[in-house]
Amino acid sequence: MFWLKWIARIIKILAIIIGIILIHICVLDFLPFPFNNTNVIIAAILWIFIFNADIRTLFLIIPAGFFLEILSSTPFGINSISLAISLSVVGWILLHILTNRSVFIVFLSGLIAVIIYRFIFIILLLIFGSLTWAALWSGWGIITNLFFEAILTALLLLIGYVVVGYLVKRFRPEYINLRTTNNYDRSTRHLWHF
Repeated sequence: MFWLKWIARIIKILAIIIGIILIHICVLDFLPFPFNNTNVIIAAILWIFIFNADIRTLFLIIPAGFFLEILSSTPFGINSISLAISLSVVGWILLHILTNRSVFIVFLSGLIAVIIYRFIFIILLLIFGSLTWAALWSGWGIITNLFFEAILTALLLLIGYVVVGYLVKRFRPEYINLRTTNNYDRSTRHLWHF
């Protein structure tokens, strides 16, 4: 019966990845200019990693990168390599350097992940000849898109972190019991807890 649990887990992981890819495609196709630069894949995998704090979460990069490659017009492997390197570096940073899970760290991790992803993506496009230096520096389009993608992806990650964090604190019974037995003065306690 172990294999049934294993198959159910694989189906669950594939369903999550396909859902993330479909949301990413909908964001790219249906939202107007600044908002269609949001990288839902990076935000979702980082969000799962931040809440689980398990290195095995980064294995979601493999199927996500594969589905992203199938739907991309770039040479095969560039998105996967960029995604794997950027999320692995940010995952290592979150596990070993920035261990605090404050809202600033969550926002910063989203920014770092997108900047590393796009930097590696552009370097690989230059190496494989799909992008020339003249096209890279012909205008501010790439820099503007990078700016919007980094800010919007980090904001999406931050909003997801704050909303889920609030709901977990709101509906978890252990937290409610700790709140009611707290020794702080009840008149000033609301100033310190969000």
